[in-house]
Order: sequence, then structure tokens, then C-alpha cells
Amino acid sequence: MINNLFFPPLPIVQSCMGLPDGTGMFVQAARSKGVKLNPSEKTIRKLLINPETVGNSSRLKFRNFVSLMSPSLVDKLPNEDDLPDRLFMTWASIQWRGALIGIRSSIGGDFFPATFDYIESLLDRENLLFKKVVDQESAEAKIRYLLKNDIATMLSSELRGHPQCILEIIKGKSSVEIERALLSNSVWREFMTFSIVSLLMRIIAFAEHEWSRSFKKCIYEYPGQSYLSKLLPTLADSGNIHKPIRKILSRWRELHDFKSWEEMAESLPGASDISDKKRKLMGWCSGEHIPEHGVIEDWLIKLIPDAGDEERYLRYLHYSFFEVAAFMTRLMDYFLKSKEQCKPECLIDAFNTFNRHFAELDDASAKAEASGTNQLD
Repeated sequence: MINNLFFPPLPIVQSCMGLPDGTGMFVQAARSKGVKLNPSEKTIRKLLINPETVGNSSRLKFRNFVSLMSPSLVDKLPNEDDLPDRLFMTWASIQWRGALIGIRSSIGGDFFPATFDYIESLLDRENLLFKKVVDQESAEAKIRYLLKNDIATMLSSELRGHPQCILEIIKGKSSVEIERALLSNSVWREFMTFSIVSLLMRIIAFAEHEWSRSFKKCIYEYPGQSYLSKLLPTLADSGNIHKPIRKILSRWRELHDFKSWEEMAESLPGASDISDKKRKLMGWCSGEHIPEHGVIEDWLIKLIPDAGDEERYLRYLHYSFFEVAAFMTRLMDYFLKSKEQCKPECLIDAFNTFNRHFAELDDASAKAEASGTNQLD
């Protein structure tokens, strides 16, 4: 009944990051190297979804393909015996762990090393929770254990009435009845959506915390400050959602003294006329269209000319924050449009758990430094 907990399937996260998801990343890698995709895209899709259905020959071909793409990565791919507790891992957990192996084996491992360690510690905690949930005898006991676990409390303490409401819904029901009741219940869907978004906000809060303590210049005026907190979505009196991507573009407009959106649009790279540029910019603001990575890089080169190390650093900083704002915007749109049907107010509250997570992590960091342990939960 419970296949995943709070870590969402990795393809959702990749899509929200504007990256190719599923088999797309392997197709793109093969194309960039000028080699044939082997095994086939269909077989790789099976490996990603249900690896037990794929034979050893195809698995070997896949390892050889990965070796060709990244020789340093293949030795770090887990063998069957490397995952003795894989039956007590969610499929999302296996996907995330695979991604961590890939990132750490590449240049990406040099960025946010503490954050990657923290993600792994959260995966370990979730795997332990998943094992204990599976060990419960009845479906009702499984849900009860899940709701009262400290991870659920950490992620969704704002939803004070939801756990009790869910327990009332499942009380005394059979496994089939509970599954049917939860699938059709908005309180359960809100709880799970809220917890998933909250988990991602905690990871982002940890990453910014690591960043802010390593690179204080240019944008962080004092310890414990968060730039990303200013980009979180809010609900206007009109009922419209002010999305993160609009917020960061508004901050850029203010930073560069553009008197209007039209004036800001004139600074966009490319030879389009001003009406096309303004239409493009307003499409970005609404989140309807999110620009590709290279477009933002070219724009920032125009906005922040390369005069020295500090300017290059500031440009990189703004690019990174834009990518986070774009991720949060795509994530919000995904849940607004999905069958989960989470209310906008609840979804916005989930994103705003970022502030609590950041404050908790900052406080824990200060205490860890004082005690000399330097570890965060």
C-alpha cells in the first residue's frame, strides 16, 4: 500500500530542475558522446521502473554504457549484494541514492558536500522509518506509525489537525478500505503533498545554510540570513499566487534600477523587438514559460559586466538563486496541476516551511559549533 514516503520520485525533481528526466538523461548523454544507446531506451526505462524484470545481459550492457559515459562512476554503481536492505527501501530512495553516487563521482561533488551528506542522512532515516512501517501488522498500524514518527512531525508540524483526522478516517477499516479511503481523501493528499514539499524545502534550506556560511560576501550581511526566504510564494489579496520566479525578477528589476518591466525587457539578449521581449519577460514572470539555463547566463552577462572576480561571483550567485526560484516555481505548478489537488493556501504554507527549517538548522549549527560536534539533524 505504501511504496514511497516523503522523498518524491527523482524524475519529478529532475523535471522541476529543467533537466531531462527518466531515460532522457541517458539519451542526451549518448548523443553528446556520439555513441549508440545500449541497451535500448525501452530496456533502460524498465531498469529504472522495475529492474527485476530485466535480464543480466541487459544489466551488463547498461553498466558498460555507464562506464563509457563516466569511467569513474561505474565502480561506484551498487551490485545486488551491496543493498541487503533494498526490500526496505522505497523506489524513490534508490533513485536518490543513485543520483548521489553520480554527483559525488563528478565535479558536482565539489559543491555542497555537507548538503549531499545531509540528504543521505535523511534517506537513512526514511529507510529506517519505511522498514518499521512495513513491519507493522495491519494497514491501520502502518499509517498510525507513519503519522506519529518524528520525521512526519519535523516536516508537517504546521498541519496540527491532519494526523488525527486521518486516524479517524482509517479507524477499524480493512487494508482495502483504508487504501480506498486515503486515495479519495483530501486531508491525506494534503498531508503527503505538504510533507514532500517541506522535505525539499528543508534540503534547500540546508544548502543555502551551507552556502551562506561559506560565501558571506556580496549578499549575506549577517549570520543566519536567508536570501531565498524572500523568494517564497505568497498569496495576493486578489487570490493570485506570486511565484518565486516573479519575485526574483522583481528583485533584479529593483537592483538594476529598471523603472518598468518594458525597460527591463529591453535588456534581454537577442534581436527581438521590444514587444516580443516584453511578452517573453512577462511570460517568465507568470511562470508560464521558464527560460533555458543559457538564456539566463547570457542575460546576466549583460546585466553584470565582467569587470573582475567579485562581479563574476555576483553573477554566479544570481544565476544560482534564479535556478532555485525556477525549481520552486515548477514544483508549485506540478502540484497545482496534479491529481493531488492540494489547495493553493496549503501548498504555499508548505513552501514557507523553508523559514522554519532554515531557522532550526541555523540554531542547530550554532549549538553544534559551541559543543564542537559540527553535526546537524
